[in-house]
Amino acid sequence: MKATGIVRRIDDLGRVVIPKGIRRTMRIREGDSLEIYTDSDGQVVFKKYSPIGEMGHLAAQYADTLSRAAGRPVLIADRDRVIAAAGCPKREVIDRELTAAMEENLTARRRFLKETGTGILRPLEGNDAEAVAMEPILAAGDVVGAVMLMTTAERRRLTECDAKLAQVAATLLGKQLEEN
Repeated sequence: MKATGIVRRIDDLGRVVIPKGIRRTMRIREGDSLEIYTDSDGQVVFKKYSPIGEMGHLAAQYADTLSRAAGRPVLIADRDRVIAAAGCPKREVIDRELTAAMEENLTARRRFLKETGTGILRPLEGNDAEAVAMEPILAAGDVVGAVMLMTTAERRRLTECDAKLAQVAATLLGKQLEEN
């Protein structure tokens, strides 16, 4: 754990303000949920909660199945980073942060479908991989992540089937989260 040197008082309602710099660095937005951990030494630790991250095993299985059906790499992410991948080297994408463009699409609840001649969506920081389809995962009305079908050297174009597969995957994961 790293000390920040920042000290805050707890107010009369038991609240503490997390400084803007820390919120920005840790990508904590208004409305985000935080898990609270304590230990026997008296430390209190706040960790950003990822509902889709709690489903990591199911997300990995679904990414694998979807990748086989679509014949292209598939990434499943929470609001900040990739939590499951299939059809590509996992060590290159798992836990990689999402780009600002990707976060903007999620915040706006905007899907991305790469049509001929349209823009490019590079969803991962420090990675040139392009998405051919991106569908936000919604649970209880909130955006909790995304399903992304990626391009390959052989398959750069979007098909109607790709778009539907991404949409079905995002809907299924969202429903699964709502039921848990």
